Amino acid sequence: MGGLTLPELTTGRLRLRPASEADLPSFEALNGDPEVMRFVLGRAATPEETRAEWRERLTVRTDAGRGLGYWVGEVDGAFVGWWSASSFADDDAVAGLGYRLVRSAWGRGLATEGAMVVRDHAFTVPGVGRVVASTMAVNTGSRRVLEKAGLRHVDTWVGTWDDPLPGAEEGEVEYAAVRPVVLTTERLRLEPLRPDHAELLVELDADPAVLHHIFRRALAREEVLETFLPRRLAAGVGGLGFWAGFEGEEFVGWWCLIPDDGARSAEIGYRLRRAAWGRGLATEGGRALVRHALDVVRLERLWADTARTNTGSQQVLTKLGLRLVGPQTDRFPPPHDDLERDDLRYELGTLG
Repeated sequence: MGGLTLPELTTGRLRLRPASEADLPSFEALNGDPEVMRFVLGRAATPEETRAEWRERLTVRTDAGRGLGYWVGEVDGAFVGWWSASSFADDDAVAGLGYRLVRSAWGRGLATEGAMVVRDHAFTVPGVGRVVASTMAVNTGSRRVLEKAGLRHVDTWVGTWDDPLPGAEEGEVEYAAVRPVVLTTERLRLEPLRPDHAELLVELDADPAVLHHIFRRALAREEVLETFLPRRLAAGVGGLGFWAGFEGEEFVGWWCLIPDDGARSAEIGYRLRRAAWGRGLATEGGRALVRHALDVVRLERLWADTARTNTGSQQVLTKLGLRLVGPQTDRFPPPHDDLERDDLRYELGTLG
């Protein structure tokens, strides 16, 4: 199997070092716990099965030259499991995220902590644009980890098994994350929102005309920085989130795809400076997001709510291919939950 040259990765609690043949005793003990293997084999693995598993992982599924493979996780020097950003021999653009932890490490957030660092590492590998993972549909614990790590549910399928595990009839689920990307159009450059864009957002929301159909007033600097900026940055997972839009060097506004919890759908939106109104930029940027959502992230549905009085936004949504579904009463999350808005709902996709 040879020595690996993968980089060592670290988190607040974990040391992730390249896996090797020397770790086989730890892997055999891990796979020897039937609870650990419940959603894999439905029983403990034999030492022979574990050795065969790792022969493949340390050869076919490892590309040390590119930085893809498997890591052993340690907390204070003690083995707690393994994580992967593995190689796909037939697709250099994809890395496989995986993990398996000893029972004593469950329920401590370590699976998510490690998954996030190998996900981020995979996106530093040239050519990797997509990180994927799969698990049984009934494995709710693993699904929660993948969602917390920023992956989105993209597919479900039911396989044919000679000796199916309990719950196999519910199928397997695939999750994926897409490398944060800059989107470009003829006139626009849309950059994933970053903390250093904060002052641009403060300036945008300081114009009461921009927020006329939403809050009917400008937002204070503290509201933007303490309430809205953290929410917008947190939405940036799985190829979705907020993008700051620039025409040349000039900031013109933002566009967004806000993920729905546990669904293959997202809200599409935008907010532009007054100087950018009436020039087709909202539609131009929106079309880039629609293509990204449907073709790259592979969402099934997009939706948007807009005020009944906002005819300009209604025209933009129609140009983006969304259709009017009906009235919608919207309430804002705290601390603006005293606000209620009479909206119209627009949708695009197979679930609409």
